Parts: sequence; structure tokens; C-alpha cells
Amino acid sequence: MGSGLGSFFSERRVASNFLWSLLGEGVSKGVIFITNVHLARVLGVSNFGVFSVAQIITLYLWVMVDIGIGMYGIREIARSRGDAESIANALITLRVVSGLAFFSIYSGVLFMVDMPFEARLVYLFSGLYLLTNSFYPDWVLKGLEKFKFIAVGSFITSGVFLASVLVFVDDPADTALAALLSSLSFLCGSLTLILALKRITGVRFRPAFQPGLWLHHIRESVYFTISGGFFLLYIFIPVLLIQLFMTSYEVGLFSAPYRIILAACSAGYLIPTAFYPVLSEHFVRDRKAFLSTQRRLRSVMLAIGTPIGAVGTIWGTALVIFLFGDQYEESVGIFKTLVWLVPLIYARYSYGNSFSAAGLQRLHNLISMSGVLVISVLGPALVLARGVAGAAEAMIATEVITVAALSYIFHIKIKRLIEPGYAAN
Repeated sequence: MGSGLGSFFSERRVASNFLWSLLGEGVSKGVIFITNVHLARVLGVSNFGVFSVAQIITLYLWVMVDIGIGMYGIREIARSRGDAESIANALITLRVVSGLAFFSIYSGVLFMVDMPFEARLVYLFSGLYLLTNSFYPDWVLKGLEKFKFIAVGSFITSGVFLASVLVFVDDPADTALAALLSSLSFLCGSLTLILALKRITGVRFRPAFQPGLWLHHIRESVYFTISGGFFLLYIFIPVLLIQLFMTSYEVGLFSAPYRIILAACSAGYLIPTAFYPVLSEHFVRDRKAFLSTQRRLRSVMLAIGTPIGAVGTIWGTALVIFLFGDQYEESVGIFKTLVWLVPLIYARYSYGNSFSAAGLQRLHNLISMSGVLVISVLGPALVLARGVAGAAEAMIATEVITVAALSYIFHIKIKRLIEPGYAAN
């Protein structure tokens, strides 16, 4: 009876978390979709390629700024809600200091590198994200399962970006301005949530400069950094390879459909995010509930992702021309291949979050690193042999291998989870 009630309340919590995530992240990813389409059309293929590479480099830097705090902080707060304020203060302060340090270094490097002034501005303004997003406390709210307030922050951030881009960006010369508006939109969302944190959660943010405590957290959170870093490195290696072997024009041809696919993949992440606090708690208190919840998550992700791949394949030509115009006609084949990343990455999410909730992020890191190695071999060979289409094919092949490895290793671990006496070890 008790187990049945626990399962009922867990399902209600997941459903509530998911619905609020759907509202917030759904709006946010919808805005990303619209702005990507607008920017791809207005900036042109080559300038959109420059904008895309600048955003990718910023995301790589963000992994180092975040130091894994996002995922680690959610888990720690979900496990120790009574200590939420001390955890939040230490980690937010750490991330702000980290953001300031990395942005300063990045800015200095940009002014030493020989590049066109306009391109330098695009990279610099994109890099402002390292500051404006550093004190965004969405992870605190996720750990406390205050998902409806995260929706408010997402709506403000995405709404400001959409409105400003539609009003101010209407020419290829506005590429740097688009990068600046993207970064500043996160400032609006960050300020809103950090100022309302006390009212929402009872957690009062006060900067906590505690180097000793920071080191303690970093020793644990760094494994989340490694995992996130490998995933981002792997996800964007094809773009960087095209930039290396080809031109910004080919980068633009690949990036337009790819950013749409990644927006769809990112939107899907709200589902495992809704499950994550529950998985973290179940792993500590009820391991059988943890396993059943993970299976439910995996089934949901595949049920949603597979039809998206099929629809994209069938109507890919019409979608690409409708969204981006005739200038992106060469992107149709790329889109039809890349759309199958959606079900594959959704499956990856169902395993990756479960590894993290179970404290198995070190093992997850090894698998993610293997994925980077695979695409590092396949990517250059296929790009040189088949051009932009080869980059898409390398992504699909690598993701199939990675998801298969995650599934195999996780199911081996399941046997250990259900062995008698395991919880006592």
C-alpha cells in the first residue's frame, strides 16, 4: 500500500514538474526556433555561419564556467532541502566568480587574435552570456521543484530576445547586434529570478565567498562538467570540422537545420528534467522505484522522439524551404538525416539523467568521452569524403553507438541495484 501511494505521489510530482517545464521550456524553445529561422533568413548563409560558430564557442566556455553546478546543485538540493540556502549561496557565488574570470580571459584572447572587427564583436557579444547567465538560479528552483517559477523566467528571457530581434535585426550587418541581444536577454531573466528567489523559495541569496567550501563542491560537480563538456564537444564537432575544412557558407548551410534539430532536442530535455529530482530522491530512498521511474522515462522519450524523426523525413523538403527559403535548398538532405538525432538524443537523455541521479556520472563521462573519440575519427573522414552531408551522417552513426553503449552499461548496473543487500553497501 505504502509503495503504491509513493508511486502515485511520485507520478503526480513528475506530472506537475513536466507541465510547468512544458510551459516554460516549450515557450523558450519555440522562441529559439522562431529566432533561428528569422536570423538564418535575415543574416544570410555566411553571416549566420559566423553567428553559429560564436555561439558554439560560448557554449564550450559555459561548460567551464558552470563547473557542473547546474546538475550537481539540483541533485544536492533535492537530497538536502533543509540546507538549500547554504548550497545555493555558495554555488551561485562560485558560478558568478567563474563567469567573470572566464569572460575576462576570453575578451583578452579575442583582442589578441587577428580577425575582422565585425567578427570580433560577434564573438565578444556572444561571450557576454558567460556573465548574464552565471547568476540565473533555475537550478535552485528545479531542486526545490518550483517549476512554475522557472516558466516565468524562461518566458521573460525568451520574450525579450524574440521581441528585440524582430524589431532591431533586419540586415546582415546586424550580426553583432543579434549576438548582443541574445546575451542581454538572459540578463533580464536572471535579474527577475534572483530578485524573487526569497519570495519564491524562502532562500535568501547572499554572496558566500568560501573557497574551502567551493573546492568541496567542485570535487563533486566537476564530473558533471566533464559529462556536459563531452556532450557539447561531441554535438558541435561537425560544425567546427566544416569551419575547418570548408567555409562559413557551408557552416551556415549545416547550422540552419542543425540548430532547429538541436532546439527540438533541447525542448525534449524538459521531460528528464522533470523526472530528475524524483529519480535522485528515489535512488536514496527506494531503489525499485528508481528503476521503474527510469523505465517510464525511457518509454516516454522514445514515444515522443520517433514520430518526430518520421515526420521530418517525410516532409523535410517542404519544411526547410518554408522555414529558410530557397537559399537553403542545399540543406534539405542534411535536415532529413539530422532529424533522426531527435529520438536518439531523447534516448540518451533517459539514460544520462539516470546515471547522474544514481551518482554514476563518472561512468557516464567515460561513455561520453568514447562518443567524442568516435566522431573525432568518423567526422573528418566523412566531411572530407562527402562534405556537409558527411557531417550529418557522422552525427547519426556516433549517436547510435553512444546510445547503445549507455543502454548496455546501465542495464548491467540495474542487476547490481536490485541485488539483496546492495543498499547497505
